[in-house]
Amino acid sequence: MRDIPMPPDVARLPRDRRGYPVPFMVVRAEDNDGEAALGVLDPERVIRSLRDRLCGICGRSLGYWIAFVGGGLCLTNRLYLCPLHEDCARYAMRVCPFLASPQAKYRPLKSDIQVQVNPLMADRRPAEMFLVITRRYEPVVVGDEPLAKIGPPVRVERF
Repeated sequence: MRDIPMPPDVARLPRDRRGYPVPFMVVRAEDNDGEAALGVLDPERVIRSLRDRLCGICGRSLGYWIAFVGGGLCLTNRLYLCPLHEDCARYAMRVCPFLASPQAKYRPLKSDIQVQVNPLMADRRPAEMFLVITRRYEPVVVGDEPLAKIGPPVRVERF
C-alpha cells in the first residue's frame, strides 16, 4: 500500500496511529476516544459532503467531473453514498481493503461507536464494483439514508 502514489489532497489528511490517511467521511479520532474509525462513516460528514459538494475522501470541493464508487445496484439505481474526486476514488479503490478485495466483508468494530447498518447496503462487497463519472448529482434521502442520486454517467469502469 505504501508503494501506491497518494494524491496530494489525500496526503494532506490527518493520519491514524498506523499512519493511514483518515478520509473526510469517517468517524474522527476526536469523536471516538482518540482513535479514528476508518470503517465507520460519520453521518454528519456524509451529509456535509453531499450538501456542500465535498469529496468524501479528501473533504475538498469537487470540480466539474464527479466520481462515485459502488456495486451493480448503485449503478442500476444511480444511488451512491458519497461524491469523490476521480483521483481520490482511484486511490481508495487500490488501498481501501473493502474496495480493493473482492472477498471483503464488514469487520466487527473495536469501538464503542453505535453503528446503524444501512439497510440499503449488503454486508459483503459486491462481486463487481464500478467507478462512475458524472457531471451532476442531487442529495436525496432514501429510507432515512442520505444518498446521491447521480445524473447520467458519462463514463463507467468495472474494477
